[in-house]
Amino acid sequence: MSSSANSPEPSEQSTGFNPVTLSYVSRSIAIYQISDPELDRIAGSGASLELTLFGICAGALITLVITLTTVSIPNPRSFAAFVSTTAISFLASIFFGWRGIGKFLDSKKELKDLRRGGSAMQGIAAAGPQRP
Repeated sequence: MSSSANSPEPSEQSTGFNPVTLSYVSRSIAIYQISDPELDRIAGSGASLELTLFGICAGALITLVITLTTVSIPNPRSFAAFVSTTAISFLASIFFGWRGIGKFLDSKKELKDLRRGGSAMQGIAAAGPQRP
């Protein structure tokens, strides 16, 4: 095996009695320092509630649209209830989808800032401790 100066060559070891080869490859690990509020923001900003409600509303919307297009509803009151519920599901799907995507993108941005070494908390830390 030839070794290059730029890329580490994995070391291999044969176990002898089994046709198994163990390969050891070097890795690098990046460690970031974050504060407790930053960690809480990252953990809590996954927008899971909004995306869950989006999924529920979108599923209800699909069900209601299929029902309205395939089933004949002779009672005008029932038909009006289906149409209004479809409209409400449509609006709720847009609302929760928009909020969920926004929160998801915000958490990705926060994570990207932390990986670069910056933080949204730097402005607060630069201002000094706050007094009650």
